[in-house]
Amino acid sequence: MKKIILCSTQRSGSTMVVEDMRNSEVLGNPEEYFIKWQSLGETSDIQKEIEILHNQGKKNDIFSVKLMASQVKKVNELLQNSTQFNDITELFQDAHWVYIVRNDSLKQAISRYIASITKVNHAVEHEGVKHFAGNIIKGNHENYNNDVPYDFNKIFQEYCNVKKENIFWEEFFVRFNIEPLVLEYEIYSKNESYKHLYDIANHAQISEKLISIKERKLKKLSNDVNKIFVESFKNDIFERYYL
Repeated sequence: MKKIILCSTQRSGSTMVVEDMRNSEVLGNPEEYFIKWQSLGETSDIQKEIEILHNQGKKNDIFSVKLMASQVKKVNELLQNSTQFNDITELFQDAHWVYIVRNDSLKQAISRYIASITKVNHAVEHEGVKHFAGNIIKGNHENYNNDVPYDFNKIFQEYCNVKKENIFWEEFFVRFNIEPLVLEYEIYSKNESYKHLYDIANHAQISEKLISIKERKLKKLSNDVNKIFVESFKNDIFERYYL
């Protein structure tokens, strides 16, 4: 069974990649399955959880899962109770790693801040759309964040978190001699030909052809509020260091 591990940070557009992979029908059944693991205790049956994980993420003998930087430490702690694996690199030995990154860390930080206030992470076009993602808004979402107040300190904290988590992933790959496929949000989110799926398939040496990829249902949440916050933050930084 081939394994594809999607490494990411919150608000990097990774759910778009997950949806696209699921829509391909040949790249496994990825999701953020380790969310559940964050609430497990030391007495949990980890062997059973590992079995559940593989069953959830597997489709047509391809396993795939999304893993956030903030989840790794807890997963490693739980794996200490496993009879087979000591850490996440052993759990996913011989896996194909994919690093999903958003180059504009400020926009990502603002997206994270707004999500923390609105509790909305994703959007689809209308009520009738079924989707696996959580914290989703259906229908008109143009003004969903109008009441979110601008907060320099909280955005700055999220910016620092993004940078720290990216440093973690980069060091993780170096220490374990992993050469991941890097997917940049600014590129794949605009590519309507789904080239990133072909890149993933090639990286994982998957021979099955991507014949008919279902259309992505997720819509972008970013709007004028995000743009105003970007300019406000840049202006605040400039004033703090110049005036």
